Amino acid sequence: MRGLCRTVLTACTLAGMLVATGCSSAESSGGAAGSIATMDPITIAVAEVVNERHSTGVALKAFTDEVTARTAGKVRFEIYWSGSLVPGTEALDAVGGGLAQIGAVTPAYFPQDLPLSQWSSGLVGEISSASPHGVLQGAPTVRELFAQPELAAEFEDYGVHVLSASVTGPQAMLCSRPSLTPAQTAGLRVRTAGSIWNAEAEALGMTPVTLPPGEIFDAMQRGVIDCAVGATAALTSYGLWEIADYYTPVGMTAAIRVTGVNRDVWNRLPEEAQKIMEDAVPTYLAEVARAEFTGDQAMFAPGGPAEGATLQSPTELGARVDGVQSDRVAAMAAGAADVPGATPDLVGRFTDSSARWLSLVTEDMGVAVPRLDSSDAIRQSYLDAASTDFAQWAELLRTKSAQR
Repeated sequence: MRGLCRTVLTACTLAGMLVATGCSSAESSGGAAGSIATMDPITIAVAEVVNERHSTGVALKAFTDEVTARTAGKVRFEIYWSGSLVPGTEALDAVGGGLAQIGAVTPAYFPQDLPLSQWSSGLVGEISSASPHGVLQGAPTVRELFAQPELAAEFEDYGVHVLSASVTGPQAMLCSRPSLTPAQTAGLRVRTAGSIWNAEAEALGMTPVTLPPGEIFDAMQRGVIDCAVGATAALTSYGLWEIADYYTPVGMTAAIRVTGVNRDVWNRLPEEAQKIMEDAVPTYLAEVARAEFTGDQAMFAPGGPAEGATLQSPTELGARVDGVQSDRVAAMAAGAADVPGATPDLVGRFTDSSARWLSLVTEDMGVAVPRLDSSDAIRQSYLDAASTDFAQWAELLRTKSAQR
């Protein structure tokens, strides 16, 4: 069925792709234009599941503006916001088939199609649970992970070229009742986004519940669930601060987002246009971080939605979550042969990359790892994150990223 769907997508969108790309002679012959100067203008359809005010929406606009400016208008973009072109659960086929020429693919939505990517998602628990380190360390580490040949090839099989990858911030927990210790979390019902988070929640004695995002608020208000797990921006977008008071930055595994380009569209771009798009990725990542940290600052500042919340130290719960994450990574290295394309070496490359980027953040940027042992310290970590030197971080992304 999936192969049939991809065939139909390709057939239905081929004409649109040729119109969008100007039906140039280079495309007619199947090759790339020689340069930006000689290429015909192209308008690339971008499928985005969020709106333009979301952190990734703000960053996407900055990315597309930079590429359009640097190609003198030869590469333009038409962004379809809020899933209006295709929902996130169909992004893999949509990008590979050409319905969207660029789109975000979340591996957790495609465990059968992207088994290696889904497996690799378990490594992300290695990332720091502190703000801002979870993003500053995590984004470039995951970007390097999906530049590895094994993972890039899995997407290529679906007609998708991996442009970049990133993560949300580490997943925190927001509850409607006290949840500071394992004794308090035992038996609580928590909404999670999938199997990785289920295992971490179960280590706290909690019962995972699967719900669409649009149902989380109502479910918590009615007592169907007691808690929700997510990045701080997501918890805010669900409106949960109105009905939940207990927040714990417990450091559950961050979620991965892969930005893919339709392979045929990518291959028809001149090399210099491809390089401009690749060079604009640090702008995108930096703007995501800037928007998220600024949003966190407003959320935890006096008068913000989280002003009256009880910010709970993750000391006890975090130790259990860390244990699950460490055991998972060890098991992944030992059982890599069971997953096509997986190797212990891939695990080692990720852990080396993770350690290197944490060192770059703490030493080169001088961003000290914050304490999370009190309510005031937790709040201050979010307020301080907004003062990150995003230009310096973007430059590190350009100059220190390991190449494929």
